[in-house]
Amino acid sequence: MRPQILALLAGLEAEHGIRILYACESGSRAWGFPSPDSDYDVRFVYAHPAEWYFSVEDLKDTIEKPVSDLLDAGGWELRKALRGLRKSNATLFEWLQSPIVYREAEGFGDAMRELMHAYFSPRAVVHHHLGLVRKLWLEVGPATADLRLKTAFYLLRSLLSAAWVLEKGTLPPMAFEPLRPLIRDPDLARLVDRWLAQKAASDERTRVPLPGPFRAFIEGGVALCETHAQSAPVNQNGPEPLNEFFRQMILLPHDH
Repeated sequence: MRPQILALLAGLEAEHGIRILYACESGSRAWGFPSPDSDYDVRFVYAHPAEWYFSVEDLKDTIEKPVSDLLDAGGWELRKALRGLRKSNATLFEWLQSPIVYREAEGFGDAMRELMHAYFSPRAVVHHHLGLVRKLWLEVGPATADLRLKTAFYLLRSLLSAAWVLEKGTLPPMAFEPLRPLIRDPDLARLVDRWLAQKAASDERTRVPLPGPFRAFIEGGVALCETHAQSAPVNQNGPEPLNEFFRQMILLPHDH
């Protein structure tokens, strides 16, 4: 699939007249719990030639490219991405931590990760992950006896990410594996081990019983995180480092 993805990225550059600065895998393949039929979620950051930015209009700053049931790509224009960094956008933070990188302009990832740490706002990231958990849990419903295995891991990953920030005060890892020690109940940890093995061998539609301890872990974890979320620090750094980096990047020759 990698050659197909690289060809897709090159095609997007030619089609839109852009320069892709960074492209990675997002979703379950990067998180570490893919199923055999998991799709490929390619995400990228791109820049236009300098003259594109001299416009009185607000121009489109995203690109979406669904290719097939197995592959889709989506990108953010550089200025949008840098604005996301300033807002401590957790989705962008995950892209920058992806273990699967398809394309990267020299030094771009390191520079963006340095800015990522400079603009990390614990409260914003906690609220992002709690919002995901609440939305998914509402969809599961209070009387549901089972749920999709995929949903179980989405719930776990987001809840553990919020707990990581509140407990450690640092950016949560993108990968699921480093988050697992935060599951301190041995029985629940063994259940998650079994689910991981099952997910690796089953399709995306597979459902599993929703045991009481899992429900209690999610609901109790959300309540605990909500209690502490408002006391989490807020980043108040100004925009000048982002502005400087932005100017450097758009003034590079377009074929750099």
